[in-house]
Amino acid sequence: ICGTPEAVHAMIERARRGPPHAMVEECRVSDAHGEFARFETLPTA
Repeated sequence: ICGTPEAVHAMIERARRGPPHAMVEECRVSDAHGEFARFETLPTA
């Protein structure tokens, strides 16, 4: 994701909590550089 630091932080915090009744075990965050052409949603267990 990209945006203002506040917006990025808010999105990361929401991902760490997950939707209602979810059990989020891990949320990895790292800096990325370059241009990205697509977004993929990977299958879950």
